[in-house]
Amino acid sequence: MMWKMSSRFGACRAQEPLLEEYLDGHLLSRQIRGVDAHLVKCGKCSDALKRARSGTELLRTYCAPAADPGDIFTRRVMNVIAREESRKEEERLRWHPLEVMVRRLAFSAALALGALLSATMWAHQPLKPATSQVRTLDLMPEPAHVTAATNDVLMAAIAEEHGR
Repeated sequence: MMWKMSSRFGACRAQEPLLEEYLDGHLLSRQIRGVDAHLVKCGKCSDALKRARSGTELLRTYCAPAADPGDIFTRRVMNVIAREESRKEEERLRWHPLEVMVRRLAFSAALALGALLSATMWAHQPLKPATSQVRTLDLMPEPAHVTAATNDVLMAAIAEEHGR
């Protein structure tokens, strides 16, 4: 099988991700057998694996995990947190009176608007007529409707025409 070479590490591109997992011990047994077989055939991948192992060993030797920071560090961090919390509380207390005043003003404005709207609605209601007013119907009654037969109307119109 033909392997393409990676310019970055000098290992075959197809095997390079497997070499990293191989070094970390995260491969399945059949994958380990496949990588071992490839390492026997490919010197470039073997050299890349040796360089990676030596780099890992150097990191483990010279970059030991940091020790516990101790009580002083913990006290400093807790003091910074306490100062920040008190600063936020002071800021909240500084604006609290203004917030209360604005809430009261908004509530008062809403009440005034409601009163104004109800007064406007009440002012535009029609007034009921008073009992002391004279009714126009009593002074000028409407004429009674006389129903005439169609023939009577025609006869009156003809007679009026002949009378001329």
